[in-house]
Amino acid sequence: MKRFQRAVLSCLSAGVILASAQVQAQVHQKAAPLVTIGPSVTEIVYALGAGDQIIGTDQSSKTPEGAKVSKLGYHRQLSAEGLISLKPSRIIGTDNMGPPAVLEQLKAAGVEVTIMPSGNTLNDLYQQINALADLFDRESAGAELRQNLQQDITVVNKLAEKAKAKYGRTTKVIYMMAYGGTPLIAGGNTTLDSLISLVGAQNPAKVSFSGYKPVTAEALLTMAPDVILVGQAVLNTAKNADGVLKLLPGIQTTPAGKNKAVVAIDDTALMSGFSPRIGDVALTLANDIYK
Repeated sequence: MKRFQRAVLSCLSAGVILASAQVQAQVHQKAAPLVTIGPSVTEIVYALGAGDQIIGTDQSSKTPEGAKVSKLGYHRQLSAEGLISLKPSRIIGTDNMGPPAVLEQLKAAGVEVTIMPSGNTLNDLYQQINALADLFDRESAGAELRQNLQQDITVVNKLAEKAKAKYGRTTKVIYMMAYGGTPLIAGGNTTLDSLISLVGAQNPAKVSFSGYKPVTAEALLTMAPDVILVGQAVLNTAKNADGVLKLLPGIQTTPAGKNKAVVAIDDTALMSGFSPRIGDVALTLANDIYK
């Protein structure tokens, strides 16, 4: 009987030690200092409830007000010295972060570097959410985030279908980048083209070119956009729709120009592919262009 009692006590003791070790491991994981690079990665980590681990981000990432987070510059031009000085256990970013030599320096310094594929589609964003939810053991939070996004997109799809039924065609939308110098239009294989498609509109520039390029007045007439998208900062600088239209010669004679159909969007949510804010951005955009 005494041997049995000693065996039971021994098992219980081992169980307590194991449970204690697991708790300590979880606490250690939670406290592990983390650097996130890229708006989408940073916002997903916060949305999953793991933002308390973040000690540094790139300049373009949005963080909650009051968060004690160091800003580390442009995501493509990171400094190994600046990152290492923060003593992070891990750096997570997309394949847009770099340069590669800096990432190798970080690995050599013992920092775990996790590189996630960037992407311009909703499925790419879902893959990022799934991967990060798995990494932080936040699967339920990841599922809720995906569900909330899908609810917004469902509403967007209904607005697009209603507008197409009303006007008998798909709305044509172009995005103009105008942050100094010659204005550029977003063609195919761009995040903005993906956003235009996501809201059920058509980007007439995508059939002519990929990436961002300047266009002639003649090309704009052929495109005949119904709506012109710009970043909120561009509209703030131009002050109003008339100011925006003056930035691009020839745009005034298009349907969008004649109707002064200029819509500003929060393009910070698209700086390195779709971020978790894309649902809000798409819903706001759909309401603006289909009103």
